[in-house]
Amino acid sequence: MNASYKANWGRPLVLISTAATLICLGVAVFSWQRGSHGFLRFWLPLLLPFSALPFMVCGYRIVPGAIMVRRLFWETEIPLAGLASAEPDPEIMKGCLRLFGNGGLFSFSGWFWNRRHGIFRVIATNTRDMVVLKIGRKTIVVSPDRPSEFLAALEGKGSRDE
Repeated sequence: MNASYKANWGRPLVLISTAATLICLGVAVFSWQRGSHGFLRFWLPLLLPFSALPFMVCGYRIVPGAIMVRRLFWETEIPLAGLASAEPDPEIMKGCLRLFGNGGLFSFSGWFWNRRHGIFRVIATNTRDMVVLKIGRKTIVVSPDRPSEFLAALEGKGSRDE
Protein backbone atom coordinates (compact mmCIF):
# COMPACT_ATOMS: atom_id res chain seq x y z
CA MET A 1 0.00 0.00 0.00
CA ASN A 2 1.27 3.47 -0.89
CA ALA A 3 0.84 6.30 1.59
CA SER A 4 -0.27 9.63 0.08
CA TYR A 5 0.06 13.11 1.54
CA LYS A 6 -1.19 16.47 0.38
CA ALA A 7 1.08 19.45 -0.17
CA ASN A 8 -0.94 22.14 1.58
CA TRP A 9 0.01 25.73 0.91
CA GLY A 10 1.26 27.64 3.92
CA ARG A 11 0.58 31.32 4.47
CA PRO A 12 3.95 32.50 3.05
CA LEU A 13 3.36 30.58 -0.18
CA VAL A 14 -0.18 31.95 -0.55
CA LEU A 15 1.04 35.52 -0.01
CA ILE A 16 4.06 35.26 -2.32
CA SER A 17 2.15 33.46 -5.09
CA THR A 18 -0.78 35.88 -4.94
CA ALA A 19 1.40 39.00 -4.85
CA ALA A 20 3.73 37.83 -7.62
CA THR A 21 0.84 36.79 -9.88
CA LEU A 22 -1.01 40.07 -9.33
CA ILE A 23 2.13 42.10 -9.99
CA CYS A 24 2.82 40.17 -13.20
CA LEU A 25 -0.76 40.62 -14.40
CA GLY A 26 -0.69 44.29 -13.41
CA VAL A 27 2.50 44.93 -15.39
CA ALA A 28 1.00 43.17 -18.43
CA VAL A 29 -2.29 45.11 -18.23
CA PHE A 30 -0.47 48.41 -17.70
CA SER A 31 1.80 47.69 -20.67
CA TRP A 32 -1.17 46.75 -22.86
CA GLN A 33 -3.00 49.94 -21.96
CA ARG A 34 0.06 52.00 -22.84
CA GLY A 35 0.26 50.30 -26.24
CA SER A 36 3.35 48.23 -25.45
CA HIS A 37 2.85 44.68 -26.68
CA GLY A 38 6.53 43.75 -26.73
CA PHE A 39 7.93 40.59 -25.19
CA LEU A 40 9.59 42.12 -22.13
CA ARG A 41 6.77 44.42 -21.07
CA PHE A 42 3.70 42.39 -21.95
CA TRP A 43 4.43 38.72 -22.65
CA LEU A 44 7.18 38.02 -20.10
CA PRO A 45 5.08 39.08 -17.09
CA LEU A 46 2.24 36.88 -18.38
CA LEU A 47 4.51 33.90 -19.04
CA LEU A 48 6.25 33.99 -15.66
CA PRO A 49 3.38 32.60 -13.53
CA PHE A 50 2.44 30.09 -16.24
CA SER A 51 6.03 28.84 -16.47
CA ALA A 52 6.10 28.19 -12.70
CA LEU A 53 2.75 26.35 -12.60
CA PRO A 54 3.97 22.97 -13.95
CA PHE A 55 6.58 22.78 -11.17
CA MET A 56 3.98 23.28 -8.43
CA VAL A 57 4.13 20.58 -5.74
CA CYS A 58 0.73 18.86 -5.50
CA GLY A 59 1.49 16.06 -3.04
CA TYR A 60 3.73 13.18 -2.01
CA ARG A 61 3.47 9.39 -2.19
CA ILE A 62 5.64 6.96 -0.30
CA VAL A 63 6.22 3.87 -2.42
CA PRO A 64 8.67 1.02 -1.83
CA GLY A 65 12.15 2.54 -1.97
CA ALA A 66 11.12 6.08 -2.92
CA ILE A 67 9.08 9.20 -2.31
CA MET A 68 7.18 10.37 -5.37
CA VAL A 69 6.60 14.13 -5.50
CA ARG A 70 3.44 14.88 -7.49
CA ARG A 71 3.80 17.88 -9.77
CA LEU A 72 1.05 19.28 -11.98
CA PHE A 73 1.85 17.00 -14.95
CA TRP A 74 4.44 14.48 -13.70
CA GLU A 75 6.12 13.00 -10.64
CA THR A 76 9.64 13.54 -9.36
CA GLU A 77 11.23 10.52 -7.67
CA ILE A 78 13.32 10.82 -4.51
CA PRO A 79 15.08 7.45 -4.06
CA LEU A 80 15.31 6.43 -0.41
CA ALA A 81 18.37 4.17 -0.72
CA GLY A 82 20.82 5.39 1.90
CA LEU A 83 18.23 7.25 4.01
CA ALA A 84 20.09 8.04 7.22
CA SER A 85 17.51 10.24 8.94
CA ALA A 86 14.15 11.93 8.51
CA GLU A 87 13.16 14.64 10.97
CA PRO A 88 10.63 17.46 11.15
CA ASP A 89 12.20 20.93 11.04
CA PRO A 90 9.81 23.86 10.57
CA GLU A 91 12.74 26.26 11.13
CA ILE A 92 14.96 25.04 8.28
CA MET A 93 14.09 27.88 5.90
CA LYS A 94 14.92 30.64 8.40
CA GLY A 95 18.09 32.42 7.38
CA CYS A 96 18.36 30.47 4.12
CA LEU A 97 20.00 31.69 0.97
CA ARG A 98 18.36 30.55 -2.27
CA LEU A 99 21.09 29.43 -4.65
CA PHE A 100 18.89 28.37 -7.54
CA GLY A 101 15.18 27.82 -7.93
CA ASN A 102 11.80 29.16 -7.00
CA GLY A 103 11.33 30.99 -3.73
CA GLY A 104 7.55 30.97 -3.56
CA LEU A 105 5.73 31.18 -6.89
CA PHE A 106 3.39 28.17 -6.39
CA SER A 107 6.11 26.23 -4.50
CA PHE A 108 9.47 26.44 -2.78
CA SER A 109 11.65 24.43 -5.13
CA GLY A 110 15.35 24.41 -5.78
CA TRP A 111 18.68 24.56 -4.03
CA PHE A 112 19.12 26.49 -0.80
CA TRP A 113 21.90 26.98 1.75
CA ASN A 114 22.12 27.61 5.47
CA ARG A 115 24.87 27.22 8.07
CA ARG A 116 23.31 24.22 9.79
CA HIS A 117 22.67 22.01 6.74
CA GLY A 118 24.90 23.45 4.02
CA ILE A 119 23.42 23.06 0.53
CA PHE A 120 20.08 21.27 0.35
CA ARG A 121 17.23 20.71 -2.08
CA VAL A 122 13.71 21.88 -1.27
CA ILE A 123 10.53 20.52 -2.89
CA ALA A 124 7.87 21.98 -0.61
CA THR A 125 4.83 24.21 -0.12
CA ASN A 126 4.40 24.75 3.61
CA THR A 127 7.21 25.94 5.87
CA ARG A 128 5.42 24.66 9.00
CA ASP A 129 5.38 21.04 7.75
CA MET A 130 9.01 20.76 6.63
CA VAL A 131 10.64 17.34 6.90
CA VAL A 132 14.41 17.05 6.41
CA LEU A 133 15.61 13.86 4.73
CA LYS A 134 19.31 12.94 4.92
CA ILE A 135 19.94 10.52 2.06
CA GLY A 136 23.58 9.62 1.62
CA ARG A 137 25.39 12.95 1.26
CA LYS A 138 22.23 14.75 0.13
CA THR A 139 19.73 16.73 2.18
CA ILE A 140 16.22 17.03 0.75
CA VAL A 141 13.34 18.97 2.31
CA VAL A 142 9.67 18.13 1.67
CA SER A 143 6.45 19.34 3.32
CA PRO A 144 3.77 16.65 3.58
CA ASP A 145 0.50 17.71 5.22
CA ARG A 146 0.85 15.23 8.10
CA PRO A 147 4.58 15.19 8.94
CA SER A 148 4.34 12.77 11.89
CA GLU A 149 2.33 10.24 9.85
CA PHE A 150 4.73 10.73 6.93
CA LEU A 151 7.70 9.97 9.19
CA ALA A 152 5.94 6.91 10.64
CA ALA A 153 5.19 5.65 7.12
CA LEU A 154 8.84 6.12 6.14
CA GLU A 155 9.86 4.16 9.22
CA GLY A 156 7.32 1.45 8.36
CA LYS A 157 8.73 1.03 4.85
CA GLY A 158 12.06 0.04 6.37
CA SER A 159 13.78 2.54 4.12
CA ARG A 160 16.41 3.67 6.59
CA ASP A 161 19.82 2.07 6.49
CA GLU A 162 20.60 0.03 9.53
